[in-house]
Amino acid sequence: MDETLHHHEGQLLPIDRAVALVERVRVSAERHAVLALDAVAMVMPHILGIALRRCPQLPPTIAERIKDYRSRNVADWVMYRKALASAAEARRWPIHWYDAKKVLGLATRRSTSRTSTRNFSKCGGQSGRHGTRITSSRWRRP
Repeated sequence: MDETLHHHEGQLLPIDRAVALVERVRVSAERHAVLALDAVAMVMPHILGIALRRCPQLPPTIAERIKDYRSRNVADWVMYRKALASAAEARRWPIHWYDAKKVLGLATRRSTSRTSTRNFSKCGGQSGRHGTRITSSRWRRP
């Protein structure tokens, strides 16, 4: 799947074609979310759940999201997160929705070691494409 912001690009199309495009992308996102979680489950069989950033409220229809400036700029990542949540739910994995503005503070308060607290405070310094976070390699599994 390409990296186009489909809801945003939809404003350039007739509304029926834009809605059809977003629907095709949604179906693809759902299929790929299942495949991605299948791959994760193969290498890490004891998943306790997934954490996803909380989604903002959006208008109920695709057409309304395309017409609304704020909505069309966030609707794609909301669609992808909901696809992951749906795939996780199908596996009966718990889904933990977090508030991005509060998660590091909460993690720091719950941390018992000074090292973890120091590491949490360094986390989230760099931003990636579309606001995704790039974390240090020390947070990745070897």
